Amino acid sequence: MANEEVLVAIGVDRSERNTQIPLRVIWGLVQVVLGEDVGEGIRLISKARKEFAGPAYVESVIEEYLSRAVRHRYQSSKSKEDLDVALGHARLAFSKALEMAPRRAELAVELGRLLMTYYQLDKVPARCDEAIQHFSWAVKATSARLTVRFQAATEWANAAEECQSETYVEALE
Repeated sequence: MANEEVLVAIGVDRSERNTQIPLRVIWGLVQVVLGEDVGEGIRLISKARKEFAGPAYVESVIEEYLSRAVRHRYQSSKSKEDLDVALGHARLAFSKALEMAPRRAELAVELGRLLMTYYQLDKVPARCDEAIQHFSWAVKATSARLTVRFQAATEWANAAEECQSETYVEALE
């Protein structure tokens, strides 16, 4: 598989490749997604994260990739600790993203999905409420692509139904 195909396959956006993302971060994510060496991939991303000194929006991308890598490991390990770590990095990615960047809505949807995964494990209503807040925010984000807003609305309705939230009707509107 050519380099371009690998990057597209793992979801590295062309615009992100033109930023200041350290190559180790991208290589670490490639290792994780291709299943070559998940632990080493996470270690590479973590090390690059600690050494990075640059703009917050690039830090956001690094945090997102680290969250994706740990979430990938969670899918096979089902370790609650991995889910905690992935959630923490997803929160950081969202908080460091530029306020009006279209990417921020995508991060809100992913953060909401992680929170719902956690909710399904522990049934803590606050997790569901937080997930709904992120989905709602993404739906209302005018800078977001319409497909992302539609995904967010769908996730919001599903979460509201699962949690028996009063926002179900609002999500459907």
